[in-house]
This record gives sequence, C-alpha cells and structure tokens, in this order.
Amino acid sequence: MSQPTFVPIESRDGFDALLESSSSGLRLLFLHDWTCPISARAEDEVLQLSGTVHTVDVTTQPDLNRYVAERTGVRHESPQFFILCDGASVYDASHGRIRADVIASLIEELQGSPRSA
Repeated sequence: MSQPTFVPIESRDGFDALLESSSSGLRLLFLHDWTCPISARAEDEVLQLSGTVHTVDVTTQPDLNRYVAERTGVRHESPQFFILCDGASVYDASHGRIRADVIASLIEELQGSPRSA
C-alpha cells in the first residue's frame, strides 16, 4: 500500500468544498498538531492509508478547527480523523482510536454501501 497524499485545507471555503465533494465519494480528513507526540503516533497510522487525506493544522488554524466541529457536529479533539460522506461525518476518531486497520476496513465497507455509491 502506498502512502497517502496529504492535501491541506486552509480555509472555511476549502472545508465547505471538501464537504460538498463528499457527495460524490468518501473524503478523509485528519486534524493534526505537527508538534504533538500523540498526533505523531496518529500520523503513523494515517501514513498506512492510501489515497488522499485532507489535513488541517490545528496549531495554526484554531478558527478552522472550531468551524469543522461546528459543521460536522463533532466536538473538536486533536488529533482527530474523519470519514466524510454525503456532506456529513460518518466516522470520527481521536487520539489512540485513530487506527489504520479500522479506518481501512470501514472505508471498504462504506464504499460498498449504497450511501456512498
């Protein structure tokens, strides 16, 4: 499996566009603090995934973090990982619950479901 391509989200408009694009397929989002050791461990898990993973730097973008929480209805924690589908979060995990095997299995399951087809 190849490593994911990280694509930074740097604005509310960028996040809104990501949510909108999730109507045509699953989108992955990783809220990450590049200076935090717990976040570094979560990043090791995310690096085991493939495809595109959108990122928000929680250290430099606190307003965007709050906006993500507001739009998804999921309380902000970092590190935090989301699977977005049809304009909503269909899965979120934070800290030690961010596990590549769980995420990959869920992605496979969701891609086979009518909701994400």
